[in-house]
Amino acid sequence: MIYDRDYMQPEHDPRDAAVARPLILAIVFGFIVQAIFTTFVPQGAAFLFDNAYLSLPAILGFKVWTILTYPLLEAGVSPWSVIAVVFNAIMLHLFARTLVPIIGRRGFWTVVIGAAMVGGLLTLATALARPGLPGVAVGASALVLALLTVFACLQPDRPISFLLAFVIPVTIKPKYLAWFLAGLAVFGLIFFELQGRPGATPPSNLLGGMLAGWLYHRFVHRPGAVFQSSGPAIEMPAWMKRKKKVAVAASAKNFTVNVTPASPADIRAEVDRILDKINSKGFGSLTVEERRILDEARDTLNKR
Repeated sequence: MIYDRDYMQPEHDPRDAAVARPLILAIVFGFIVQAIFTTFVPQGAAFLFDNAYLSLPAILGFKVWTILTYPLLEAGVSPWSVIAVVFNAIMLHLFARTLVPIIGRRGFWTVVIGAAMVGGLLTLATALARPGLPGVAVGASALVLALLTVFACLQPDRPISFLLAFVIPVTIKPKYLAWFLAGLAVFGLIFFELQGRPGATPPSNLLGGMLAGWLYHRFVHRPGAVFQSSGPAIEMPAWMKRKKKVAVAASAKNFTVNVTPASPADIRAEVDRILDKINSKGFGSLTVEERRILDEARDTLNKR
C-alpha cells in the first residue's frame, strides 16, 4: 500500500473500494428481485412490503430481519428507482475507497450496519411517538449519509466536488454539506413526517443514518473512544519524547547490549505484516513504531 507521508493517509487501493462490493451487489440484486416480483408475481409487491420493507406492523409481527433488508430495496420500480440504485452504488464505492484506508473494513461494515439499524429504530420510534404513522422505510440513503457523516468528521475541511442535479458543478466542504443535510432532515421530520407525510424514505431514517455515523466517530473510531477498534495510534508530545530519549541515553551508559541488525528477510516480513494490518484494519490502526518502520522501508526502496 502506497500512502501520502504528509497527510499520513494511504492512496487509493482497488481493494479498499472492493469492500463495498458485496453491499452494492446485494442492493442491485435486491432491486432485480423487486422488479421481478412486482412485474411477474401476483401480489409480489405486497409480499415484499410485508416481509422485506421496514414497517411498524412488520416489527410488531416479529419480522425483525426487515431492519436489515429494507436498505436493499427501493420504493417501487421506476426510472427514479433505477437512478437511486445507481447513485447509492456509486456513493458506496467512493466512500469505501476513501474511508476504508482510515477506518478499515470492520469500521466500514460497522458504519453501514449501524446506519441501517439506527435509522430503522429512529423511524419506528417516530411512528410510535406519532400514532397513525406506519413507520415504513426503504432504500440505502441512510447508509450513504452515515458514511458521509464519518467522512465529514474525519476530514471536515477537505473540499469535495459533485454535480448538483447531475448538471451544476458544486464544491463544498464536507462539514457544511453534512450540517445542511442534517438540517434538511430535521426540517422534514418536523414539518412533513410528524405531520403525516413521511415519504418512502422518511427524514427520521436519514437522520438516524447520520446519527449512526456520528456515533461511530465519537465512540468507536476517535482515539480514546469507549469502544475504539481501529482508531489512529496516540503519539506522545514532543517534549515527552525528548525527555524519554535523554533518560534512555543516560541508562545506556551503564549497560552494554549486543544488538544484531535485522536481516533483509526479517524487514520484509515485518513490512508484509504491517501491510496486512493496514489492509484489514486501516492505516489508522498502526502504532507509531509501525509507521516508522514503514517510512524507513519506503525510504530504502526509493534510494535504490
